[in-house]
Amino acid sequence: MNENNSPRSSSSELIVGGGLVLIGILFLLNNFFNFRIEDALWPLFVIIPGLLIFGFSLSFKGETGLGFAIPGAIITMVGLILLYQNTFDHFESWAYAWALVAPTSIGLAQVFYGSIKGFPAIVETGRRMIIVGVGVFAAGAFFFEIVLGISGFFSGLREYAWPVLLIGLGIYLFVRRSGPKAAEPAGAPVQSAPETEEDAVEELD
Repeated sequence: MNENNSPRSSSSELIVGGGLVLIGILFLLNNFFNFRIEDALWPLFVIIPGLLIFGFSLSFKGETGLGFAIPGAIITMVGLILLYQNTFDHFESWAYAWALVAPTSIGLAQVFYGSIKGFPAIVETGRRMIIVGVGVFAAGAFFFEIVLGISGFFSGLREYAWPVLLIGLGIYLFVRRSGPKAAEPAGAPVQSAPETEEDAVEELD
């Protein structure tokens, strides 16, 4: 099969081609309509290079391209976070949004790259990293925004923070203590009670 016509090569070409088209449209808007896209959507100039780098990674064989896929995903995620922060003027979210950059975006790169290239082990590793990253992000968002209220963005929810936290902790402890006890491992020796006093003396000897 011709390598240039393979589905993997086509995928990378689509990503790179789409990124180039988007860059061209932005420059046309800027030139014809004097539309200063950098004032509102300047994070796109971070997102697009990240997507191009990730698309470039798909042109490699084996696991080699992962060295480009991960930086591409990191740059893209930083751009997406900046786009959100710039749109809603919520730059205080960097206190916990870093968890979406690492390890979450690294895990996303592994999942996408591993899925496209056919490496299930890389996909599984990426999934675990995503779970950890999203968990840290959620915990950080709850602590900094709801408990501390560093930005006032969710100030209306602060009065519910501690009750919800206490309820969640109580449910966790209740479920942990009331769960089924671990069964004895298979093949473990079962000691029977001595039938008579003479048997008990013999076991002690």
